[in-house]
Amino acid sequence: QMPASLFDEGKIVVQSLKSGERRTVVEAGAYGRYVPSGHILYAHRGSLFAVPFDLSRLEVTGPPAPFLERVVFASLIGGAQYSFSNTGSFVYVTGESQASKSVVHWMDRAGKFQPLRSVPGDYVNPRISPDGKQLSLNVIEGGSADVWVYDWARDTMSRLTFDPGNDIAQTWTPDGQRLAFASNRGGAQNLYWQRADGAGEAQRLTESKNTQFAYSWTPDGKTLAFHEMDPVTGPDLWV
Repeated sequence: QMPASLFDEGKIVVQSLKSGERRTVVEAGAYGRYVPSGHILYAHRGSLFAVPFDLSRLEVTGPPAPFLERVVFASLIGGAQYSFSNTGSFVYVTGESQASKSVVHWMDRAGKFQPLRSVPGDYVNPRISPDGKQLSLNVIEGGSADVWVYDWARDTMSRLTFDPGNDIAQTWTPDGQRLAFASNRGGAQNLYWQRADGAGEAQRLTESKNTQFAYSWTPDGKTLAFHEMDPVTGPDLWV
């Protein structure tokens, strides 16, 4: 069984390009693909599943069933290593999950690499603090993402957020005292901030039914630019 992934509870959805109607086909899965046999294939926890599907009605016609075990799956991006042809050929890569474990490196201007954090992990969104002494990261463990702070001088990683939801896309305030980040702890993914030293609780900055991502602060630290996905107007920039 593969390690937990952010995509374990992803939904496989079909949408009519003509009417715009959307229907959920699978409640928990990733990388869904329709195959000419009349099934939708999808990945879940290292295995492929098949569910019978009526293409004309866009409806599932039966329960899902395991199709193939040990198919390589990239847990960080939700991609499974398989494909197929319209003539019936099916190809796949067998093996363990690619959990995207990586080591954090520093590269100098000469192109020389030096490991900063030698312990492999699912690290994304590295952000250097304004004073250059700390590095914030998203660390994905147990199927959720949290904000961590790495201290170069002490070679330590400190976890900043502990909510079971996803806390992602953090950005430092110009004074280095706080980190703003996006979190779905309150429902929709909105913006919060928290002291970088871990003291105190996270405070909510915005309230919206739409998904948001923090981008950057103005130099005086008084204004935060962020991205909001609006179902009517699309992706918008806000402050």
